[in-house]
Amino acid sequence: MNVDAEILLDSAQGVLAVPSAAVNRGDTVLITADSPSAANALDQEAPEGYVYVSVEPGISDESYTEIISGLQEGDTVAYLQTSSSSDSMDFMAVGMIPSGGGGDARRWDAQRWAGRFLMGALIEFREVCKYYQMGDTTVKAADHISFQVQKGELIAIVGQSGSGKSTCMNIIGCLDVPTSGTYLLDGQDVGQLDKNELAVIRNKMLGFIFQQYNLLAQAHAAGKCGSASDVCRRT
Repeated sequence: MNVDAEILLDSAQGVLAVPSAAVNRGDTVLITADSPSAANALDQEAPEGYVYVSVEPGISDESYTEIISGLQEGDTVAYLQTSSSSDSMDFMAVGMIPSGGGGDARRWDAQRWAGRFLMGALIEFREVCKYYQMGDTTVKAADHISFQVQKGELIAIVGQSGSGKSTCMNIIGCLDVPTSGTYLLDGQDVGQLDKNELAVIRNKMLGFIFQQYNLLAQAHAAGKCGSASDVCRRT
């Protein structure tokens, strides 16, 4: 006998919700500066006329995410449609999720913005320089480098030996900081953080595959894995 079954993990009706695409990494939402919740704006760079606010998300489906706290009715969220081939922004008023779990975006009175609006990059270098002093000689390992990496992009940094690839990767991975210029990681200027704050960023947001294995000589395989888990629990 064959049986078809559906397992319902959770459900919610009549809750405050926003499109799932509006909830960014780190549980932040971009809202218009005239929204009521803009009074709780984060100290995080945002496009002109917008601010980021921190939210506590609840259950989520493919369309909507419940917002437990951080937003209120009357706020207007801005988000990039993940299914859109353009980088135009959608706006949606925060309100009650449609009965039955959502999916009817028309009930939210969504509007497509006619212009173009670029979301903040996940990784952004602004005139980044990294200089080393060797005696009387200044070595310019990275010299006024600017670029952006958007969320979801897959890129490779290529170049001849000595062109600054490893220097840039060390800065991107928060293993080093620029001599000058600005490095923004998900909107945060990590070039101004101290070594302990950089360690937290590396633990929470970054992953590494090194050319050298960087193994712990005194630990067996299980111990190496356990060390990483222990660090994650402590931070």
